[in-house]
Amino acid sequence: MTHRLAALAAILFAAALVTHAGPGLAQSQTDECSAPPSAMALGAPLNHTGERLIEGLPVKIVAIGSSSTAGAGASDSAHAYPSQLAAALERRFPRAAVTVLNKGVNG
Repeated sequence: MTHRLAALAAILFAAALVTHAGPGLAQSQTDECSAPPSAMALGAPLNHTGERLIEGLPVKIVAIGSSSTAGAGASDSAHAYPSQLAAALERRFPRAAVTVLNKGVNG
């Protein structure tokens, strides 16, 4: 998976969290995603994760993958997509304790 595809996957995942987190939540989102809803469909809503984010409860996400997940091609670890996902979720849900573990393996 290329760095751009990995970043897109992270953005789509975050968008799906917001979309499935509850009624009205996606409408208050200031960032607009131009991807069609069909590209963001996970096949099953992440209701429990969305509820935890809304309620300000801890959420742990484990990013698994190869070099693009690990951060190959990123200028530093803060620019790897798992770090970007964590930052986006923290901005969107400031009360929730969001942890994103980067378990990407270069190779």
